[in-house]
Order: sequence, then C-alpha cells, then structure tokens
Amino acid sequence: TPLPDAAFRHALLHAGEAEFLAYAGSGAMEAWLPEWARMRGPRNAQHGTHDFTLDVHTAKVLAKTRQSPYYAQLDVDAQRCVAAAALLHDIAKLGGPA
Repeated sequence: TPLPDAAFRHALLHAGEAEFLAYAGSGAMEAWLPEWARMRGPRNAQHGTHDFTLDVHTAKVLAKTRQSPYYAQLDVDAQRCVAAAALLHDIAKLGGPA
C-alpha cells in the first residue's frame, strides 16, 4: 500500500467537509484505504445510528474534530493521529468482505 500523498494529507488535516468528500469521492482515497469504496453511498447507510452514510458521517466527524479548540492546541503529529482516528472510527461498521 502506498503512503498517503500530499493531497490526502491536505484532505485529512485541512480540507472542509465538502472538499474532503470531493477528494474521497474521486477514488484517490482507495489507493491507500480500499475499504473507503464501501463507505460511500446509500448502501452503507448506518442502521439508524446516524442520519448520513458512512462517508458523509465520517467527513462530518473529521470536520468537527478539526474545529475543536483542543485539536488546535495539538502539534502536527498529534493532529495527524487524531484525524486518522476520526477517519477510521467507523471502519468496522462495513461488515464482511467487499
């Protein structure tokens, strides 16, 4: 699996919700996180837990996380870890293999 590129790092650490979803929807995300393809679209709407599909919910969580004053106080390495946790927090909700 290739390391995430600069565009991914920007999407993860700086992009707004719409910009993140545009990047993620372009197929670029699947280059390093193949599971992302299964997080998109109505097929993966969460079972009443959230009002959005997994990809939109994840983008909202990521955006909200980055808006936190606590996040702003972290150094860049810690911000990357927290942002990665926000990105991956629902990955297990995908269920079985694609």
